[in-house]
Amino acid sequence: MLAANWTPLILNPNSLTAKVQGLQEGEYIFRLTAMDDMTVSRFDEVLVSVVRKNKPPIVDAGEDKEITLPNHSVILEGSCIDQDGRCVKTTWKYSPTNLTARKVASHQLKSSLYLSHLTKGSYRFVLQAVDNEGLSAEDSVLVTVLE
Repeated sequence: MLAANWTPLILNPNSLTAKVQGLQEGEYIFRLTAMDDMTVSRFDEVLVSVVRKNKPPIVDAGEDKEITLPNHSVILEGSCIDQDGRCVKTTWKYSPTNLTARKVASHQLKSSLYLSHLTKGSYRFVLQAVDNEGLSAEDSVLVTVLE
């Protein structure tokens, strides 16, 4: 005897309103057959397409930072998580553009940023991330430098 594990499973196959569970990504054809009391039957079919919707990555630029001069450097540590794939690129953007800022590591998945020669003021940095299907997200962090 052969055993089979059928996917999907029609929970109420003898009803005009069918409930189906176990659908996975793909296409399914379901057939409804009706028979009258004279055993004459007719059928109709419906095509059901199940597609997976990509979710954007979850980006965290970290907690806001506050430093006091003469300390003029700080490391920003962010993160990227993709629930249905992987993060393939992270990029820090900052303003004003005259800051001396550089990435701690050149590896594209690193989400840390080393900042130095900061002067009194507030600076907003944005961590942007892209997942393996091209969706992007961002988060920002505020760096405040006090005297």
